[in-house]
Amino acid sequence: ALQVALTKAEAEAAAAAEAIAAEHQQQIDELCSEVDRHEADAADKAQAITKMQGDIVGLGERVSKKIDELELATAQIKEMERQLKDKDAVIGELNKTTEAANAKIEKLAAESATATATTAAAEKALDAAIKNSDKLQEDNTKAVERAAKAEGRIAELEKQLKAIADAAKTEAKQK
Repeated sequence: ALQVALTKAEAEAAAAAEAIAAEHQQQIDELCSEVDRHEADAADKAQAITKMQGDIVGLGERVSKKIDELELATAQIKEMERQLKDKDAVIGELNKTTEAANAKIEKLAAESATATATTAAAEKALDAAIKNSDKLQEDNTKAVERAAKAEGRIAELEKQLKAIADAAKTEAKQK
């Protein structure tokens, strides 16, 4: 009877051990599956991060290009401003020359009131100087208008650059 009880207990212990082993194997299989899912998720996230990094690099390159364009436009504006200052200096000198010529013409006209031929030549010289002055004034006005247009273009480029930078920040935050 003791032997039968012992055999029965051994069989029950073996069955219990098998049930526990099967349960443990099932838990191990579930944990392995979960680890596999986590590894797949991690790989997907790593791939998404790599793509995001590429997008950020591309965005940085576009922003850098826009900055280069803005710097070029700024240099062009500075050159236009320099040319405008040069023209202003030339116009100033021409105005002084014109004023001096006008003074000489008036002096000659007063001194040679009796010399009609000299007076007619002086009037022609005065007319030419006035026409030259008017032409220079027109050139100056055109140069000022070009400078104003260039400043408008710079402002537009700055707005575009700011919009790109804002978009880049928003895109980076979203990713």
